[in-house]
Amino acid sequence: MDSAAIDRSILNYAILNGALALLPQSWASMAIIALPIKMVYRVGLAHGVSLDQGHIKEFIAAATCCAKPTKAC
Repeated sequence: MDSAAIDRSILNYAILNGALALLPQSWASMAIIALPIKMVYRVGLAHGVSLDQGHIKEFIAAATCCAKPTKAC
């Protein structure tokens, strides 16, 4: 996957996440969490990095912390 294809993929994910953000919260919340994980996984694979379950857990923790900052972050 070349750099331009990765950039297009990231843009498409961003547009889709933005559209999902317009949906009612209960419908969109699960997809909004899953899509960035899928994007990070695919970009990682394109760069030769295979994400395991530990990486995904760290990503979710970081994304959750950034969305709702607390003292624990």
